[in-house]
Amino acid sequence: MAITKADMAPFKKMEQFIEQAGIKSPDRRLTTFARLEDGPGFPVVWKPADSESKAKQTVTSIKRGTVASEKFQVPAGYNKTDAFGGTK
Repeated sequence: MAITKADMAPFKKMEQFIEQAGIKSPDRRLTTFARLEDGPGFPVVWKPADSESKAKQTVTSIKRGTVASEKFQVPAGYNKTDAFGGTK
């Protein structure tokens, strides 16, 4: 599945947020977002750059659509925290 410019819009917003937080790669071409934008499609397997790690994430299906807002709610029994560990 090819990535469209519309697909990249949320990634661009995330990249801007990360840069505003003071975390910026010295070479934009090395960022995950740039690699997604320049790639031929959506990656289906992610592995950490750390060669010692055996962790991996695999995409098993992709479909375009919207996500219901309740999917972004904090589940019962969990607490929302800010980036510095404070409970909200």
